[in-house]
Amino acid sequence: MTDLRDSQPKVLAPATLLVIRGPNIGVRYELGERTRIGRDLTNEITLADPGVSRLHAEIIRERFAYIIRDCGSRNGIIVNGVRVEQKQLLRNDEIQIGNTVFLFNSDLRLENALFSQSSAVIYPGDAATQEISAEVPALEIPAGREKFLIEFLCALAGVFGNSPARTEDFGRRLLVHLLELFSADRAALFLRDVRTQKLRLTLVLPEGGTALFERSSIMRAFEERRPVLACEQPESIARIPFAGEDEGPIAGVPEVVHGLTMMCAPILSSESVLGVLVVEQAGTSQYSATDLALLHAIAQLAGGFLRGAQLGDYFELFAPKEGEPDFIPSRNPKVKTLFDQAKRVAQSDASVLITGESGTGKEVLARFIHNSSPRNQGPFVAVNCSAIPPTLFESELFGYERGAFTGALRTTRGKIEAAHGGTLFLDEIGSLDISLQPKLLRFLQEHAFYRVGGSRPIDADVRIIVATNENLEEAVKEGRFRADLWYRLNVVEFHLPPLRERREDIAPLAEYLLQKAAKRSGKSILGLDNSALLLLERYSWPGNIRELANVIERAVILASSPLLTSKDFAFLAAQPERRVSAGATTSDDEIVPLAELERQHILRALESFDWNQAKAAEALGVHRNTLRNKIVEYGLHKPDSKR
Repeated sequence: MTDLRDSQPKVLAPATLLVIRGPNIGVRYELGERTRIGRDLTNEITLADPGVSRLHAEIIRERFAYIIRDCGSRNGIIVNGVRVEQKQLLRNDEIQIGNTVFLFNSDLRLENALFSQSSAVIYPGDAATQEISAEVPALEIPAGREKFLIEFLCALAGVFGNSPARTEDFGRRLLVHLLELFSADRAALFLRDVRTQKLRLTLVLPEGGTALFERSSIMRAFEERRPVLACEQPESIARIPFAGEDEGPIAGVPEVVHGLTMMCAPILSSESVLGVLVVEQAGTSQYSATDLALLHAIAQLAGGFLRGAQLGDYFELFAPKEGEPDFIPSRNPKVKTLFDQAKRVAQSDASVLITGESGTGKEVLARFIHNSSPRNQGPFVAVNCSAIPPTLFESELFGYERGAFTGALRTTRGKIEAAHGGTLFLDEIGSLDISLQPKLLRFLQEHAFYRVGGSRPIDADVRIIVATNENLEEAVKEGRFRADLWYRLNVVEFHLPPLRERREDIAPLAEYLLQKAAKRSGKSILGLDNSALLLLERYSWPGNIRELANVIERAVILASSPLLTSKDFAFLAAQPERRVSAGATTSDDEIVPLAELERQHILRALESFDWNQAKAAEALGVHRNTLRNKIVEYGLHKPDSKR
């Protein structure tokens, strides 16, 4: 016959009591066969509390269960809010004795949590007390605190159930729920700054109140990546300001006279700490370890959503706003006329040829034509002809069938097919190999093409815009470009002038590019002063707008003040003047003496800094006395000065 005891569940490990509220919060006691609790030092668990009797209660192990008994105490024992004389303990039962609350065989998962005045490390319990009963338990209807928690979780689902909103919106909705759940006086969201990697106060609710926090607890939660429960006295509390505000004293704030209880939980995403959630309530011992575990769980849920909201903010920052052009209107009459004509040409499907030096904005004009055309809902596909080897260009442009060549494991669409219903922009068309030009011409004539290795023609509704910094007419004469293809592409031609011929556009372009660069680098840059604008307008800009954008980006990154001055662009004045004309050659007659080049260079540096010799010497990388000697040697004088 089978022994009935062999079929009974067994306790795998000793049971424990975890202190979740009271002076010894965070301490875990292991229960033996008989564990006495009271004020006397002879007890296994001693509570230094005048509300606790010398021998207050005892917990006895009876086979597979633990029984708690009142030992004639004056104030009794309370289990799950009900005063009892004797009760069999179940997992997660809350036992209150005096001012201390225990949790029996806790399911709390607060690994490495920190508590004020204690460095206890707590872990989830492994032991289990199981009630042996053949009766089917009655269905319990949630009430009180349990009902509130269920309703709160349903409300919280509204925060996590939707796609991530903006960071501020997500944080505000979350803090509103935390205020309600924990009956908090204040809730706050601290976020890690992506540039400085420091923690900063981002949002506090309710708004308009004084933001009072104990800084060291917040920083411990942030740096050590674990939740913290702290009960602080008024002298430990400080006002943490928003960015740009000053820290102020807390004197005269009545709500912290009796101290402050604060819970901090780190918000994690993968291995990085995104921020810290903080809730606080006036007075000490207002929250328990159970509350901390709940806040910790909410912070863990918030990590992925907060990261998604931050990425959404990032992409929104750089996405073009509706109605906002990706260029600024030109002040140059020629360029203004050119864009007006381009807007009219955009209504047709005629091929467009855009010429101009590198960096003048040919792709910007091509996108303007596309966005102004009926095709603006279709794709805009840009291809740089000089960046693709001739052997790969055909498959890149037309696509290829599976098995067309070694490595063609699947059928792949080309750029023309990808641009169906939109615009195909071919940049640097002058570098297109002569062997590939007939295939492009055939597509322009028939609006159909064959994939590499394919036998079926594919129709494509695509508008072609091409650009080049070469003289295609000269290339046709030299036999490097087919005349029939040039005629087909050159239905409408636009020539973009270089930046040195439209100096009135340098200032507005610089301001526009500066704001874009400031957003990318996260700096608050107010703008450019007159000395910086004067230097930029006098520079020749051989790289045109592209070079201007790079120069502005460099200045913004290295800037130490919110207003850029000529000192931030001193490297331009130190650069020798460069030739910028395409295909220009230098003859012997154009060579000038080295001394004349040095004289011109020094003069240009002096003019750039309004004849401030100290700044010019710094830009030139020479001592001020050396510059003075050169000024005398070359007989340089400031305009309108006496000679």
